[in-house]
Amino acid sequence: MSSQLPPKGADGFYHPITENEIVALVQKAAEESLEIRCRGAAHSLARAIYTDPGIGDPPLPNEVSEQKPPEGPNLNIMFDQYSKLVWIDEAKGIIEVEAGIHLGYDPEDPTGTSTLENSLLYQAFTKGFTLSDLGGISHQTVSGFLMTGSSGGSLWYTIDENILALSIIDASGTVEWFTRESEEFGAVVLSLGLLGIVSKIRLQLTPNFNI
Repeated sequence: MSSQLPPKGADGFYHPITENEIVALVQKAAEESLEIRCRGAAHSLARAIYTDPGIGDPPLPNEVSEQKPPEGPNLNIMFDQYSKLVWIDEAKGIIEVEAGIHLGYDPEDPTGTSTLENSLLYQAFTKGFTLSDLGGISHQTVSGFLMTGSSGGSLWYTIDENILALSIIDASGTVEWFTRESEEFGAVVLSLGLLGIVSKIRLQLTPNFNI
């Protein structure tokens, strides 16, 4: 592996800080035939979030509240250290965010790194922007929200219209950007992680509005 492999945390997760560290984890999984999964805000059943347990290890209880990955050699990633927001064009509301940024504050974040101030929606709001539509909750990570096909209660507006491009790390560790002009864009946006790990997302935000 050419990239630096991050250490496994005491909580059973890998906590990459850079895209190169995510690439290194993907390469390790490929070389050792291991499963690899990414945890967002754990807003789903445990067995839909984490890897399978190792041979002989007990399965996790299949509950939404399960916060720890199963034992075994497989790789479970948490993006709490990979959540930056960069303004590409502040006047036009164009940003680039890392996969682990939460839409809003996540009160159940086990690492305690999620705050209102470092959330996507808060940082956008302070500059006069927001997203076109969301569901009834906002504690999810932006990558988890997109990859599970989440959306709001509207037939006219959707967060999809805010997406300009996604950076995907495929199973070989190759990083590639997919824009709205890419033939694969529609499949990538709702791929449930099956086409690779979402690393970064570019968004064209919407001016703030009141309901």
